[in-house]
Amino acid sequence: MVQPGNGPVLEFEQLIKINYGDAGTRDGVLANLEATLAWVREQNAGNLEAARLSRAGHGLPQRAALNHLTGRFLTDHYLTVARWAQWASELVRDWPEDVSKAVIDPATADEGYGWRSSSTKSQARCRRAEQRARQLDPGPGPRRLRPARHRS
Repeated sequence: MVQPGNGPVLEFEQLIKINYGDAGTRDGVLANLEATLAWVREQNAGNLEAARLSRAGHGLPQRAALNHLTGRFLTDHYLTVARWAQWASELVRDWPEDVSKAVIDPATADEGYGWRSSSTKSQARCRRAEQRARQLDPGPGPRRLRPARHRS
């Protein structure tokens, strides 16, 4: 504890598969994005259960404040991943089945890297992704992800 630890390490197989999506199809990329959202829901369910148990006085009460720090980090991480996956899904749905033929709007690319303000089309796409993210994040109060709803 005297010396600070190393920074985070990212291991994200779905992201690797998405990055090499040109070896597959648009539907394959979308399937990995949907799997990412399912992962978020599953992971955050455990995070929320631990928070519920802690608030009910179970576990080690003397660790509650420290556990809260970690729990908040994990919740924010899951929400970030969910927002990204929803934003990416919105883009990919408009792509041709052969993803090697997909093109990106330069304004969307610039905005994604923070190089300039977003275009109207990109702003609308981001608003739609944020609306879907709100389905996972109910807003003020404790952040939590809603369970997946299965469509028939």
